[in-house]
Amino acid sequence: TPELAFWLADFILLFIAVLTLVLRGILPEGVSIMLGYPLTLAGTLLLFIGLERYTRQRSSQWHNLLLLVVFVAVQTFFTFAQPSSQARDFAFTLVLLVYHVQCAWLMLRRVKTELRPITLAVGFVWVAYILVSVVKLFVALAAPKNNNLFTSGLYETLVVLSYQML
Repeated sequence: TPELAFWLADFILLFIAVLTLVLRGILPEGVSIMLGYPLTLAGTLLLFIGLERYTRQRSSQWHNLLLLVVFVAVQTFFTFAQPSSQARDFAFTLVLLVYHVQCAWLMLRRVKTELRPITLAVGFVWVAYILVSVVKLFVALAAPKNNNLFTSGLYETLVVLSYQML
């Protein structure tokens, strides 16, 4: 089914994204950053499109695609022109939050009433994603970001673990 194809595309993009981030040090840092984060967002967007198709609630995605393009421009600026891992992390988390809110809204409110028993649990998972992202945004604003993925502190480890578990 087309819905599963979008879900599979999400998993493939997320796998490649994680791989590029793990290969930081082998791949040039700019390549790792410029591939990893946009691929994660693109995968999440594809998952959202798949959820819309599954629930038969399709909508235009021009605004989400524009948001992804703007993110890539911001990411490029804060990677090469004025390097700032804190700004990159904030921008990434903000766009991810926008996509998560749309997924939650779709699963909890936009679906037809007869589908809600099926989509309710999934909607609550997206709400949990939203909560993790909101916490991550506040921390990104308040605390300096650690640039080394492999020397992450407890907070970074818990965020990544939370996203993976959800």
